[in-house]
Amino acid sequence: MIAKFKNGGQKMIVTERNSTTKALRRIRQILDSGSFMEIGEHITARLTDFYTPEKVEASDGVITGYGTIGGHLVYVFSQDGEVMGGSFGEMHGRKINRLYRLAIKAKAPVIGFLDSSGLRVEEGLDSLDAFGQLYALEAEASRQILQIMAICGSCSGGMTVVADMADIVLSDSEHLSDQIRTLIDLLPANASQYPEQGPCSDDLNRQLSGLEKKRGDGREILRALSDMNFFFELKQSCGRDMIIGFMRLNGTAVGGIATQAIDSGGKISPEGFEKAAAFIDLCGKLHIPLLTVTDAKRFEGSQQAGRLVKALTAASVPKINLIAGEILGSGYSILNSKGVGADYVFIWDCGAVSLIDPLQAAEILYPQAELAFLQKRAEDYRKTHCSPMALARHGYVDKIIKPEDSRKFILGAFETFANTREVRQ
Repeated sequence: MIAKFKNGGQKMIVTERNSTTKALRRIRQILDSGSFMEIGEHITARLTDFYTPEKVEASDGVITGYGTIGGHLVYVFSQDGEVMGGSFGEMHGRKINRLYRLAIKAKAPVIGFLDSSGLRVEEGLDSLDAFGQLYALEAEASRQILQIMAICGSCSGGMTVVADMADIVLSDSEHLSDQIRTLIDLLPANASQYPEQGPCSDDLNRQLSGLEKKRGDGREILRALSDMNFFFELKQSCGRDMIIGFMRLNGTAVGGIATQAIDSGGKISPEGFEKAAAFIDLCGKLHIPLLTVTDAKRFEGSQQAGRLVKALTAASVPKINLIAGEILGSGYSILNSKGVGADYVFIWDCGAVSLIDPLQAAEILYPQAELAFLQKRAEDYRKTHCSPMALARHGYVDKIIKPEDSRKFILGAFETFANTREVRQ
C-alpha cells in the first residue's frame, strides 16, 4: 500500500515496510510461531529542514512489539540497518522508549537487536532527547527486568551506551536465536521472580573422575559440575582471567564464577574483577544462587577488587565457594570467603590458602637462619597455616573434599536453600 501526503508543496510517499527485512526475520526466529504482535508499524520519520525525502519507509528503521518465547512474554525491538543505516531518530527512539515503558509495566524482559549507525544527524536535538529518555528507561529497567541486547551489525555512537547498560550482551552468530531462547527459558523475567526448577536427567551424585587434572581451568570445572555439563558463558572476550556464566544444578539456574589460573598465571586483573562484580549484581537482581571456584595467587586493581566485595556482600542469594587450588594473600578474603558472606566453603584436599608463600614467611620470621632450617620451618608453616586441615580447624571451610566428590557436596549445599525459592509466574 502507498499513501501520499503533502509537505511544503512536495509529495512524500510512505512505502510499506519490507516484509523480508533482516530486522523482522531476527524477531520471528526467536519468538514462538505466530506470537508476534507489532507495535507502531506505520510510524514514520518526522520531516525537518534537513530531511525532506520524496519517499520514506514505514516503521522508521526499527520494528517493535511483543511475543512469547517458550510461552514467556517478552518485548523486542529490532533495528533495521537497511533503512537510513538504522540511525536513531526522534520517532525511532519514541518507538523503543514506548516499548520499554510497556515492558517495565508488564514486568517482562526486553530483547534488542542492535544495528545502528548512531544518531540521525538530520533530526538534530530531537534525536538527542529521545536518546536521553532511552538511557533513563534502561536505568529504571535495570532494577526491575531482564535486558538482553544482541549486536547484529553496526553499533555506533550512543547505541554503544545502550548495549553497555544491558544485563547481557550477545554478538551475532548462527547460534544467536538459540542462545536468546535458552536465556529466556533459564532466567527469571524480573526482579520479583525466582529461578524455575526444571527437570534434571543427570545423576545428582555423579562422580567427577579426573577433575583434579583440570585444576586451574575454572571454565572446565564449572562445566563438569553442571547438569549434563551445561555452561552458558558470558563476556568471553574480556577479563579472560575470570570466567562467568550460567549453569544448572538439579535443574535450577546457578551463576558460576571461576578464576582461570591456566590462562593468567594465577593473576586476577581489574577487568576480571569488574566482569565478575557486574555478573554478581545481575544474579542478585534475579535471585540466582552463586557458585565461585577460586584459585589465584595475586591480583591487580584494589578499587576493582573492592567493587567485587561490595557486589558479593550486597547479593542476598545463596553463595557457595569451592577452593580448587592455591590462594595467596588477601585474594582469599576477597573471593567469596566466609568473611565476606559465603554460606558454605569447600576445599579440595589438594588445595591451600596462605597469607604469603611459606618459604617467604620463614625468611621473614628467621632472617638469619640457614636454608635447610628455613625449608623445614616453611613446611611446618604450610601444615599449620596453609593446609586444608588448618582452615577446617579454624572454621574457615566447612568440609575438605576430594575433587571427584565436588558435584554432590555443592549440589547438596544448594539444596539446603530450597525453601527460599518461589514459583516463577
